[in-house]
Amino acid sequence: MKPRPIAYECGRPINYSITVLVYGFAVPACACIAFAISPIAVMCYLLSLLTVINYRMSRDVLYPAFVFCAIWLIAATVYLLCPFEIDPLTWTTCAFFVFGALCFSLGCILGDRALITNRNRWFIQETTNSLPRRLLLIYSCLTLPLFVRDTIRLAGGFSFSPQFIISARDAIIATNISGEARYSSMLVSTAPMVSILCAWLLLIEDKSRILKGIAVTVVFIMCLLSTGRNMFLQFLIGWIVIVFLRAQDRSFAAMKKKGLVVLISVVALLSVLSLITKQATQGDNALQVTGTMTVEYIAGPLAAFNFEMNHFSEMYQGDDQSKSFVRVPFPTNVFTFYQDYYTNWGASGCFLALLVVGFVHGRLFYTSIHGNRVAVLFMIYLYYALALSIFSDAYSLASRHVEVIGYAVFYFWVLRNIPRVSLHIELFKYDLRVNRPS
Repeated sequence: MKPRPIAYECGRPINYSITVLVYGFAVPACACIAFAISPIAVMCYLLSLLTVINYRMSRDVLYPAFVFCAIWLIAATVYLLCPFEIDPLTWTTCAFFVFGALCFSLGCILGDRALITNRNRWFIQETTNSLPRRLLLIYSCLTLPLFVRDTIRLAGGFSFSPQFIISARDAIIATNISGEARYSSMLVSTAPMVSILCAWLLLIEDKSRILKGIAVTVVFIMCLLSTGRNMFLQFLIGWIVIVFLRAQDRSFAAMKKKGLVVLISVVALLSVLSLITKQATQGDNALQVTGTMTVEYIAGPLAAFNFEMNHFSEMYQGDDQSKSFVRVPFPTNVFTFYQDYYTNWGASGCFLALLVVGFVHGRLFYTSIHGNRVAVLFMIYLYYALALSIFSDAYSLASRHVEVIGYAVFYFWVLRNIPRVSLHIELFKYDLRVNRPS
């Protein structure tokens, strides 16, 4: 049977100049109006222009440059329509954000193309035996009780109430501040990420709904006990990318219903996590507080980075290079993923880093839609960093990158050979049994 590819490469439009011309003629009028309003209005318009151009180039809602610009457009729109007081962005900061999106788009264009002719498409076919994935799932299931035990120890006891999660969360934050070991061993500390990778592999390659259901259940339990949003979002974003990647038509017209469901689901998940993990959301006005916190969490990082650009020398005086809270006017210590690059390398370093990151995303996107399952795994993994670029820098998590690379090597180059060995032994035994004289 001919293997079904993960997806085909969506055709690129030959001519998207009409869209560019329409925006080009609208630029003078819109710019004049926006200049009279605020810098953030100009930023929203320019980001919308980049978003439309990137989509017209790919006709694919998973195209990394389109996703990047769309996410920053959403954040800028929330900032523009913020219902409470927030520091205004300066022209310099808005220009910085727009040029960063442009650099990412250029890097993505360079990466999303054939660099080598007659390339070898690794791992296009699905495996005929699920033994490697079952072994990984068994490992995840065995580490789950250990993870539950350590979480109960951190929380000081177990109870079926939000207070248990809140207590565990407070203990985890305390260990981060003190530098103490959070879990009893590396086996336990890496269990959530390993379970997420196992679930992704089953969703990509396996057909058994039972195995997928078990893997997803293990992931959700571990993510809930980790008490943070990061693991939940890491898995959820990867799952969404896998679902979209299997679609034969990923144009906006075909995927708009799924996209709306995804957006509502992510907002609902963040709201639920805020309700059960924050002391401030345990009162009578929990929904109002959750809504305010959500808007602050989206718009706050832009205002914080704007504060850093305008008060850089004040924030990094002497030897204190740690991130501190700033008031914009509400307190926040989230500065977007630009913060580390800007602090260490300046504006030029930020833009160069965005070119490189955009190229990597474009390369993974191109090889993924051509069936390379190794690229698929790394693509869905890095989409978490892409989606959370308005909050923090997940691209520099070196220890987690090492875990994912080691996991991929172990699965694709070691465990994937197990089915062939097992199948050979089974056939050999079968031949002996058939030829055995009566």
